[in-house]
Amino acid sequence: MPTQFDRVAAALADNFRLERELGQGGMATVYLAEDLKHRRKVAVKVLRPELAASLGPDRFFREIEVAAQLQHPHILPLFDSGASGRAAGSAADDKSAEFLWYAMPFVDGETLRDRLARTGELPVHDAIRILIEVADALAHAHQHGVAHRDIKPENILLSGRHALVSDFGVAKAVSEATGRQQLTTAGVALGTPAYMAPEQAAADPHLDHRVDIYALGVLGYELLTGRTPFSGRTPQETLAAHVMQAPEAISRLRPGISPALEAIVMKCLAKRPADRFQSAEELVTALEPLATPSGGMTPTYTQPVKGVAPMAPAGRRRAVRAAALVIVLGSLGVLMTRRAGSGPEVALTRTTRLTSAQGLEVLPAISPDNQFLAYTGVQGGSANIYLQPTDGGRAINITEGMPGAQISPNWSPDGRRLVFVSYDSSGAAILTMPPTGGDVRRLRSVSRRGGVPLAPKWSPDGSQIAFEQGDSVLVMAADGTGLALLARVRDVHSLAWSPDGRWLAGVRGNSEFAYSGPGFGNLAASTVFVMPAAGGTPVMVSDSTSLNLSPAWLPGGDALLY
Repeated sequence: MPTQFDRVAAALADNFRLERELGQGGMATVYLAEDLKHRRKVAVKVLRPELAASLGPDRFFREIEVAAQLQHPHILPLFDSGASGRAAGSAADDKSAEFLWYAMPFVDGETLRDRLARTGELPVHDAIRILIEVADALAHAHQHGVAHRDIKPENILLSGRHALVSDFGVAKAVSEATGRQQLTTAGVALGTPAYMAPEQAAADPHLDHRVDIYALGVLGYELLTGRTPFSGRTPQETLAAHVMQAPEAISRLRPGISPALEAIVMKCLAKRPADRFQSAEELVTALEPLATPSGGMTPTYTQPVKGVAPMAPAGRRRAVRAAALVIVLGSLGVLMTRRAGSGPEVALTRTTRLTSAQGLEVLPAISPDNQFLAYTGVQGGSANIYLQPTDGGRAINITEGMPGAQISPNWSPDGRRLVFVSYDSSGAAILTMPPTGGDVRRLRSVSRRGGVPLAPKWSPDGSQIAFEQGDSVLVMAADGTGLALLARVRDVHSLAWSPDGRWLAGVRGNSEFAYSGPGFGNLAASTVFVMPAAGGTPVMVSDSTSLNLSPAWLPGGDALLY
């Protein structure tokens, strides 16, 4: 039976004589071949059959033709392209099943990935030189309307002392023709998860050249530290990290890096495209002054001069607080504080809409650093936990694939984990997991007869988790041990710890108002109460004839909003 190599060799026999396979990537297999017409060594890339079928010859040739127009000393040129033969098992008249290929010069060197695998982090002056050459290639391509979308060490060849960027146009053609979901199903990482911009990870349909700027920032980080800024045990974890995690400072991993070089790389890694360099040419201009004998290292006898001001996340956090961010939930628009039936009303003077997807979006929780929002989204009858930046961007379903429904996310005080409830017809559980996904830990399981826990809440010191179940207020250690009953309260929900951890506020009655179900938004009476967090008798602090909801402590703990 002929092998895949034999089938490809036969299909391309009119143009090339295949010698051996050079390697395989997510989109194509690369072969060393002899160009029969010009008697020269070439590298022929043959798209994977499932991608070739999704793409089709017409779209493939349109994008390849655009890429073939690029002429630049740091762009690997395109010699030829074509559709030849048929993939195994395809019908004789199925044009979409042809092998799609393109030929490039064979570079007798190594890829940047090979260099990193062999040496780890690069000398700083080498890293700066490679970044300048790749950025210069991108600037040329962007000026001609071509974005790469898959900048990574595997697509950068080293010829002598110089870098050559390959595969322009191919990643864009495949991604737009097949769509992210199809590629994910096929096992292909569009843009490669470790190098994908947040907007790529969120499947934003309006991508532009700034995804290449972000990928170049990832590349620079890896060249200087020997590792990418974000990683995960699954592609989904890595994608979520791009959206919500801040990269560790380069200077912590490699002391001596100049603040100017670190600031340039970190600006490329900005979550929002508008906060990055707006063009590759601008990036080249910022890097060129650092291509000096000191190679971007800070001499011990000088004071560094900042070439690029680092971003100011604290300013964004202040803006988030000033905007009084909310999800529009039912009729909630004004919070009131009442003491003995009197007191000033506190109005929200400004609101900012964060979410706009179809379906219910409820039970929001803002991360301790105010950078991210976790909430329960209900679409098509399925409830999941979603995560999105508070300063814009698309939400990511971080519990996709979990059985049953997931509701009521709450952040640990350090922002490293979320606790939430998962339930189906057989029972319910309180789980924790990092906001990037993976490492799911089951703290407590209950049968449906015992009632579904509603909204677990982490204590301010992170040592305990309080939750409601049926008519019980319960608390356990953060690892799920030491379960204790604190009080019996009819139809209890919406617990809230005081800032010092000494008190718990909550609501008695009408739990269906706050949780999706047949009675969602039910306008019945409920009462706010306060009780000692160590256990004791709950004290009702509101009337019992109105709809009283959503207790929240002021930072000092001396007043309660509801």
